Amino acid sequence: MISVGQGIESAHPGHPFLGAWIHVHAMFNPDDPREKQEESIAQSIENCRRSGLKSIIPFALTSSGEACYPSAIVPGRKYGDWDPLGVMIREARARELQVHIAVPVLISGHKEPKGILRKHPEWALRDPTGKLLGYISGANPEARAWVVSVIQEIVRKYHPEGIILDYLRFPNEPADVDPDSRKRFLAERGLADYDLTDRSDGPWQRFRESSLVELAGLIRRGIDEVNPKVDLGLYTWGANVARNHYVSQDWPAMLDQGFISLVNVSGYVYRNNYGDEYLEEFDDRLRQAIALLPAGKDKTHLAFVLGVITSHGKVESADEIEAYLRHAHAEGIDGVSVFTLNYLEPFIDDLLKKGLFNRPE
Repeated sequence: MISVGQGIESAHPGHPFLGAWIHVHAMFNPDDPREKQEESIAQSIENCRRSGLKSIIPFALTSSGEACYPSAIVPGRKYGDWDPLGVMIREARARELQVHIAVPVLISGHKEPKGILRKHPEWALRDPTGKLLGYISGANPEARAWVVSVIQEIVRKYHPEGIILDYLRFPNEPADVDPDSRKRFLAERGLADYDLTDRSDGPWQRFRESSLVELAGLIRRGIDEVNPKVDLGLYTWGANVARNHYVSQDWPAMLDQGFISLVNVSGYVYRNNYGDEYLEEFDDRLRQAIALLPAGKDKTHLAFVLGVITSHGKVESADEIEAYLRHAHAEGIDGVSVFTLNYLEPFIDDLLKKGLFNRPE
């Protein structure tokens, strides 16, 4: 059994969040012996410490619904009884790094049900033809309870400073909820049917948005039952998905109601997809997020996600990283989460020369 230790004092709120997302599979060669795999993990965590970042953000589950740790609840274990997530956390604790564990909440297979949805297909979202999707319905009470139980297991097992929710959203396309939630929605609103493509400010869109806000609240209360000191954060595409969007992620309401305390806003804006004015687009994206902060919430509740390599593009140099940080700072956002640690590693020596991330507390 791996001893991961207790958490250290959280950096939030009051200090900028500085973290690095980690895909477990990217930390080692699957063909290496176990000792070599653990050495590779330790070296990457050491590189995170060297960079000046303060927290690791490892994913506890895959988007296919497999656990990256020996879960007693999640039906599939990607690594069997080995616990690479625990190894990462152990190495982080040894270096006084914080741990914010990322949980892909509602995705479980993308286009087809996998993971828990193979056992409970009745929890799945449906496409307009009725085909099951690899997304858990965030409106289903039984599915919600299962999601909360997984997050509680993670908090009990690893004592993180925080949990960061990923995929707490609908897919970016027309999708229906599970049959039980559909019946409940129609009965509560006195409707005979609804249009899955309707994103206007009406009952169907409000139901989708409110279902995710409610789920965030259930997750917050579930964490409180285990350890109320654990922070809860969220990854979001930005201001555009907060209202009247297929994604239906009303993160300002989650923040306003105290369910989450940190919002990681996508900063996936590159020269290749926005041209020479890409940093102006980046600034505008941050300003829109700031504008949606509820009363009483300041910019310490925001961090931007620096995508070193994503499906949208990639960073070419440490100079580009410096530019993103400089522009975010000018907008009053000093929090950053880097996607991902292994993509950042080739730039760390150059970043150290520039003094980036090594900000005083």
